[in-house]
Amino acid sequence: MKQFSIVIFFLFTFSSCNGDTVTRVIYSECSDRKISSSSPYQYNLNSLLTSLTNSATFTTYANFTASIASPLYPVSGIYQCRADLSFSDCESCVKQAVSQLPSLCSSSESATVQLQGCLLQYGNNSFIGKSDETLRFKRCGSGIESGGFDPNLMAMRDDLLSALTVQPGFYRSSKAGYIDGDAQCVGDQSSKECNDCVKKTVEYLEKECPSSVSGVVYLGKCYAEYATQDDHQHTYESNSNPSPEHDHGEQAGKDLAIIIGIVAVVILLIFFVAYLRRSVEENQLKS
Repeated sequence: MKQFSIVIFFLFTFSSCNGDTVTRVIYSECSDRKISSSSPYQYNLNSLLTSLTNSATFTTYANFTASIASPLYPVSGIYQCRADLSFSDCESCVKQAVSQLPSLCSSSESATVQLQGCLLQYGNNSFIGKSDETLRFKRCGSGIESGGFDPNLMAMRDDLLSALTVQPGFYRSSKAGYIDGDAQCVGDQSSKECNDCVKKTVEYLEKECPSSVSGVVYLGKCYAEYATQDDHQHTYESNSNPSPEHDHGEQAGKDLAIIIGIVAVVILLIFFVAYLRRSVEENQLKS
């Protein structure tokens, strides 16, 4: 049975990694000012990023200020994971955001990286605890005029968005008919700031995506999104023109997962038949 455990562990590990979408990059913003790799600021930044990553193993939000290398060059930072993520997924998302910094914001004095599952931001501490309703990212799905969905569902969409604006808490999830939606604020916001921010995202969605099958808006300190159940996975991908190689890679990954599953089942059956045969032989010898 040891071999069976190893096969199943590999199968589930592969399937989980292959289906993970929380680390998809939504947007990034980087300062023009650069820092030296040997500067006290860089050492403080390294310490900050380590603290943020470690904290993600047990909480979905944290902020820190690092000044261990020099108090003259402190660096502050925050991360915010989606509240519906597990701690392990949150940790993976924050680690991925940190690993993206060299390619997205190389040597930047301040930076923001928004993945689908988490936000990472660092710089001077002036941004922590302050509201920010600046539009950072917007995307709308296909519209009714292009066969998106029945116009009657727009009433469901409006009901859902309205529900998100009145729900309490920093993470809000709602459902109306065939449409799902959620919204979340960064943990450094007050309740009033969060409410105002979510209302602003809803205003953007209603104005910019008036008849769209799905939509997502990120402001500086909150986001809101909605989608029909069939279209939810495509909210971030519309108009992104994925390459044929990307599509082929995704299909190849799915095919490989199916093959691994079939192999695992076959191996399990072989072990089971061998076990039954051995049991029968032992019983015959005893008799």
